[in-house]
Amino acid sequence: MVAPADSVFAMPRLHALHRQLVGQLKKAIEKNDYRAMDEIATYAVRIFPEDATWRYNLACARTRVGKPREALAILAEAVRLGFTDSNAIAADPDLAVLRREKTFADILAEAHDLALHPDKRRRVTRPFKVDVPKVARVDSSNTTWDMENGGFISLFAIQLRPDEMPTNLYARLPGKAGEKLLAWQEEGTAAGNWGDLYDNLDRGHSTIDRRMFPGLTPIRYGQEAVSNGIDNMGATLITFAGQTVIGNSSTALTQGPAWRSTARNALGQNMRYLVQQYLNNEMYVYPQHHDYLPTIAGDVFPSRTPYIYISHGSSWTDRPIMNALAAALAALRPETKERLVRAHLVAPVLRYLIYSSQKDIFRRTDYLVPSSHPIVMNGDRIDLVRLVEAAHSLTTNSLPPMVALRMIGEEGADKTPGVDYFDLARGEALAETPFAICRVFRGMAYTRKYTLEAMPVNPRADTKLAYHWVIIQGDNDKIRIKPHDDTRRVVDVEIDYHEAPFDTPFGMPSSRVEIALIADDGTHYSPAAFFSCFFLANENRTYSQDHQILGVDYASGRSRYVDPEISLPKDWRDIYAYDKSGRVSGWTRVRDGEEPVAFNASGEKIVKPVYGGKPAETVHVNYGAREISTPDGPSLALVELE
Repeated sequence: MVAPADSVFAMPRLHALHRQLVGQLKKAIEKNDYRAMDEIATYAVRIFPEDATWRYNLACARTRVGKPREALAILAEAVRLGFTDSNAIAADPDLAVLRREKTFADILAEAHDLALHPDKRRRVTRPFKVDVPKVARVDSSNTTWDMENGGFISLFAIQLRPDEMPTNLYARLPGKAGEKLLAWQEEGTAAGNWGDLYDNLDRGHSTIDRRMFPGLTPIRYGQEAVSNGIDNMGATLITFAGQTVIGNSSTALTQGPAWRSTARNALGQNMRYLVQQYLNNEMYVYPQHHDYLPTIAGDVFPSRTPYIYISHGSSWTDRPIMNALAAALAALRPETKERLVRAHLVAPVLRYLIYSSQKDIFRRTDYLVPSSHPIVMNGDRIDLVRLVEAAHSLTTNSLPPMVALRMIGEEGADKTPGVDYFDLARGEALAETPFAICRVFRGMAYTRKYTLEAMPVNPRADTKLAYHWVIIQGDNDKIRIKPHDDTRRVVDVEIDYHEAPFDTPFGMPSSRVEIALIADDGTHYSPAAFFSCFFLANENRTYSQDHQILGVDYASGRSRYVDPEISLPKDWRDIYAYDKSGRVSGWTRVRDGEEPVAFNASGEKIVKPVYGGKPAETVHVNYGAREISTPDGPSLALVELE
């Protein structure tokens, strides 16, 4: 039996169960199976007793199974917990039979009142009052769990910036960058780090040097959070509702088949929450560890985003990037920083400043050179003098542009597992977020065609943007970018099959084609948004001259690493056959030491072929995971399940 959530900080281990129950509830609703709805919601309320939405679902289900008195009591409790949308409650057909009850009108009135006065609810999340720069504390009183996106939201109330910042809180860097920064703070034209928070999530293993940045306020986790490991998990599951945050976690999962850096874990665990951090002024740095080493498996990151920084190396390599972020924040003019914080643009703007201040960028247009956008950044490449000068030069009416990315068309992505590809994934989409879209090249078609649109974010009416689509890595002969018109705002991107891993401009073998979208207002570029296409290294494909798939050898590719969350290894080879019209009629599956097995075009295993005019006998095949032994220990492989 699953234990109920006894703390908001227990939610990460239970969120997968929540999503599973949501899926079951949706299926029950589609079938009008009210008894199943009631059973599912009853169980969910036991596990998530403080969640208002599950209690509301239970009220709806209890009404449908003919228990209106119980439903009214449950509905009232849902409202007190925070389900206060009185219009939705009044219009919900599941609650129709309750409307004749006088108590129902009272519940609606209470919902309306609690919506206007949330402090009256049974559980209220109140901001922690931060005494800068002492401590910002995270505990159950100021933290809630975002059921929709799967993460924590902690609230802080920070004092307004003083009219004159105390000199003991000035940022103090060595060298010329520090001299400039100190002079600007003394004259009042640099904001310093007053109100900036620092979130260390490796329990002090690698920390920023607060002697250089005494104005930073450290985030501290209460005992309840610590006992649930929230302070040592990587910041993929927490956001601070718009406060400016620099964070890091110099950690990695080093054992077992799911080994990975915290950076790779962040990119795969919950991309939507990374977007929330990016748009909430939060900037986190994680070392690459073993995920970007030619002696291990090369670049094994499955996607590319602007949401986090990945430092080159392992422990403590995150510090130079953290120092650069803190210095840039301190160098911003007070009015510019206030504008960025209120507009939730701190993270995107600093992303642009950091990448455009690399030492090997000599001309403005060098920002458009592929080598200027490494997925893994060496902090020593950042020119701190140029960075603080660029930050200090920003004014409220000359901020860098920002551009999002939207997929508006997709061709060639076959999506039927067990027919078009063989993995547990349900298609080729890996990430679909405003500033990062990623596809995994699974199906057998040789070419994919994607139609992508640049979406300017809050553009100034008097500014005309130019759009640059830059191939960061991949074979240029196999990537074609065709603009729809002279604005280059909408493009067709055609990508042919790449045998992975392949060489990149960074001297690191990778399996990921990357295209960066960068907007240009004539003064500043935007931070890059990314479209990436990931190719599977654990397979060898053969195509004909006219690009028809002839065969896929999975067995010989098993030794090449692919993240098991993306693709599982297989121990067979498939040889494809075609009918007279040129369509795939099936394939023959070959394993070493076994008789070949035939499959038809629908993915069914042929147990008796066509004989004497009789149709072939087939059986349906599903695919699942099985544990296998490897030189690195136990792992998973894909197997057939009849």
